Amino acid sequence: MLKELYVENFALIEKLQLPFSEGLNVLSGETGAGKSLIIDAMSLIMGARSQQEFIRTGVDKCLVQAVFDGPFSAEVIAVLNDVCHISCDFLEDDYLILARELQQNGKGICRINNVTVPLSSFRILGRALVNIHGQMEHISLLDGDKQIEILDSFAGEKAIAQKVLVQEAFAVWQQLEKEKREYEAAQQDWARNIDFLSFQLDEIAQAGLVPGEQAELEQEKTLLENSVKISQGMEEAIGFLRGGEYGGGALDGLLSAKQALSGLAHLDDRLQDLEERLGDIYYNAEDCMQEISHYQQEIPEDMGRLDEINERLDQIKKILRKYGNTVEEVLCWQEEHSAELEGLLNKQENSAHLDDLIAEKQADYQKKAAVLTQLREAAGEALRGAINGQLQDLQMKQADILVQLIPGKPSSHGNESVELMIRSNVGEDYHPVAKIASGGEMSRVMLAVKVVIAQLDHVGTIIFDEVDTGMGGEALNAVAVKLKAVARYGQALCVTHNPVVAGFGDSQIYIYKETNEGRTATQAVVLDEEGRLQEICRMLAGENITEAAIARGKEILAQGRS
Repeated sequence: MLKELYVENFALIEKLQLPFSEGLNVLSGETGAGKSLIIDAMSLIMGARSQQEFIRTGVDKCLVQAVFDGPFSAEVIAVLNDVCHISCDFLEDDYLILARELQQNGKGICRINNVTVPLSSFRILGRALVNIHGQMEHISLLDGDKQIEILDSFAGEKAIAQKVLVQEAFAVWQQLEKEKREYEAAQQDWARNIDFLSFQLDEIAQAGLVPGEQAELEQEKTLLENSVKISQGMEEAIGFLRGGEYGGGALDGLLSAKQALSGLAHLDDRLQDLEERLGDIYYNAEDCMQEISHYQQEIPEDMGRLDEINERLDQIKKILRKYGNTVEEVLCWQEEHSAELEGLLNKQENSAHLDDLIAEKQADYQKKAAVLTQLREAAGEALRGAINGQLQDLQMKQADILVQLIPGKPSSHGNESVELMIRSNVGEDYHPVAKIASGGEMSRVMLAVKVVIAQLDHVGTIIFDEVDTGMGGEALNAVAVKLKAVARYGQALCVTHNPVVAGFGDSQIYIYKETNEGRTATQAVVLDEEGRLQEICRMLAGENITEAAIARGKEILAQGRS
């Protein structure tokens, strides 16, 4: 419930502090006194777009602050926690303070219990706390999305839960449709990529690369190309070690030297050491000669093999020029792009099942949407009866409302839109409520809808901005009764120029202007009983209040209390 509104430097308002009570709070005053400014100020609390004209001339900024007291609805608590990220433990004495500051430089600050929040979060919380019902809301209530929201709210939790299922099913279906469109757009690219990657990977596979093979082939090639030179070197080495037919090689010399010392070794230990060392040299030289001999026998001489090696090395180098600097890099490239090719092939394979999956999810959506349609049809009849009942009380006894479901394209809201239709008089055709010509009829229809949905709303404060415009007689009295009824479901504020409506208020605030030191400012005062009588008499007769006006004023106040 709105406990207090404080406004500072807002248009004609210099400083204004308005207290509000439970029930129906009436705001009255002469035309131009500034009643609409109170509505504008509350609109800012609801996150409306700021205007530089709101800032009072000669100052840098303005402030609007609203104090609400609890208990607060589950929706408000959820917004505080999930949207504003403010713990409800932060609430002091169950008070919630929303403040909005506008500055001449175009900047603004939004605060909730002195915590700065984004305007978007501030707006969501403000609209969970306050609902303004006026000419602009007439327009919003005539919007198809708003009407379907009203119907679903009236249908209750089952319909709202079913609507969530429909939204989820629609999202899944549309995601698959998006994937299909993306597939169709990318299909040609995929085909080109698959062909190119397949060619590249086949080329690498056919090469049959083996790590280390290139180095081995290069070594073998070197041996083949130098086999004659190596063979000659081996022959010379053997000749030097073994000598000719009658000896004379290095081995024979080493052996003779060893034998020459062996007869003297017993005479001197040093000679024995030299003999042993010559022996080691002789045996090592003999081993080297045997290995040279074996190596000589293994020297390749097949020049056909050299051609094979050169051909194979050319094949390997060709692959390396395309795919990597080494065989290992090429094999790594092959592994990575094999996975890429597999992914593309899987996409093609998956796309073959996409149409079946889309059909399955579309059928799931249609099944859930059909259930929602049935719930709406049943709720539409009930809502029609409820609104028609209110219209009867509002002196539109021949009026008949239809809640028409209009089949349309599938959407996250279901398979239909909703339009309120009205027949103002028996025998006439039904027309959209939006085409009602009479402002008085429009106000009563919108008020009837508001009375019905007020019981469903979790909003604690509802503001009615001159909803009695264009009415008179019994209809006006009926509107006053309805406003009083709405206030029973939650606090209501009503801006009015009509004394009958004012008389039904539980509290009345008089808005007026006064000029001081050359500046005009809007002021307000909460009226006591005598003040209310005087104001209602003014609303009845103007400045020349007669005894008859006083008597009528007392009658209106008594009627409002009954």
